[in-house]
Amino acid sequence: MTDTPDTSPPSLKRKGDFEDDANKLPGNIDNLLRAMECLERHLELLERIPNFDAPALLVIRGTMEDIRSENYSDLQLETLSQPLEILQWSENLKHIERYDAVMRRTHSLLSDVLKHFTPIFEAGLTPPPPSEYARASVWKEWQSKEQAILCLRPPRQHGLPLPILHDAFREFRLRVNNPVPQTTEGALFLEAAFSLSGVMGFNFKNANQRSRAFEECVEPVFPNWSPRYCASASAELYGDAWPNEKGVLAVIREGKTELGEGNDAHMKASRAYQVYVTSHGDKQSPLLDHGAPTFLLNIQGPMLLVSGGFYDGKLIIVEPLAHPCMMLFDNSGQF
Repeated sequence: MTDTPDTSPPSLKRKGDFEDDANKLPGNIDNLLRAMECLERHLELLERIPNFDAPALLVIRGTMEDIRSENYSDLQLETLSQPLEILQWSENLKHIERYDAVMRRTHSLLSDVLKHFTPIFEAGLTPPPPSEYARASVWKEWQSKEQAILCLRPPRQHGLPLPILHDAFREFRLRVNNPVPQTTEGALFLEAAFSLSGVMGFNFKNANQRSRAFEECVEPVFPNWSPRYCASASAELYGDAWPNEKGVLAVIREGKTELGEGNDAHMKASRAYQVYVTSHGDKQSPLLDHGAPTFLLNIQGPMLLVSGGFYDGKLIIVEPLAHPCMMLFDNSGQF
């Protein structure tokens, strides 16, 4: 599966690494940092005003520190939206004019910080695209958040067993180790298995070559395979998929040239399924009403892992449905 990056939240700590992404946001990191620096200076001026609401300054400073540390929450948006006040105004007209000017400028800076922070906050709720999510350092962080995928990494992130959630997965579990039926349809599966065992053991130059070889082998079984499927324009996810209806996937595939190459294929496929489900989330979708059941194929060199994906109305569940299979002949010539 290939994907193009969606707009992910650039890190305040790693601003240089994500400069291009930051510039794509309406309120980018540089503008936010400048606005917070100006706001900090005006907060120091407010501290000198007699009878000012000092606790409010502590809350704002704590909010800015959390933003710099990327500890985002809805409360920060609320704090930046609250007006500041002087509990008791001076009777000196010059003091009133000076204090009022500082207050108006501070409120303007609060609005600037809110304007630049809001799109970063919203982007921070969206996990990165599959190819980035597959990195160990990235999925480790996101799998500890509320948006975590229940894909058994880490082990505590697990949902209900897929065979309980949908009959397609139950049937797969029941039949996966059964002999192939001696029917016309069974013969097609035997042909595909024989072809895969005779081809996937080769050394391929890259993942695209292995993917093309895989497609040729399974063509008798999946004649309508679509190697370039776009989940949605906004999701920016493109990949290998087999639709059984327009816009509805039966299979999502992730392929790597060899075992151990690159990042975690299971996490990449899991995030790809999450993007696919999310792309249907802005409209009434019968697909989501039925859990969007989808098979995920992880091909790593000659090894195949079949997993399932299901949406329970709130959470994404992905789990392996069978032991990994080596697409190779054994010593007896069996496969």
